[in-house]
Amino acid sequence: MAEAGATVYINGRDKKMLDTRCKILIDLGYNAKSSFFDAKDVEAVEKFLGSTKIPIDTLVNNAAIRLRKPLNKISPASFSEILEANLSSIYVISRSFAIRLKGKYINGSLRNITSIAGPRARPGDVAYTATKGGLEAFDKIISC
Repeated sequence: MAEAGATVYINGRDKKMLDTRCKILIDLGYNAKSSFFDAKDVEAVEKFLGSTKIPIDTLVNNAAIRLRKPLNKISPASFSEILEANLSSIYVISRSFAIRLKGKYINGSLRNITSIAGPRARPGDVAYTATKGGLEAFDKIISC
């Protein structure tokens, strides 16, 4: 997208990593900006989407954290953390993005990056697999 001339906003919760990734793109001559906020935070998402001079018309969700543990070894808190990062955050930002576009009568594109782990579960990877399977189902319903 950067090669095609788009301004690319890279989001995440690690400011140092974001700045490093943006610098790489900028050094290659592309227009990139870091957007440091937690995508699960509805207010932060709304603030970011309302802060750009030109409305964002393409959203690519590529959130994922992974903890390779079987069901009996993963704590409820860890499972919830992975669910929030890999699925809930995508719902929050996608919802805000879609509402904003519809309100401005702008056509847009929403892309969610999932994993082969969604349809092809592997032992010892319960939380990641569950969230990627959920994301596949989410994709099916939002495309209707």
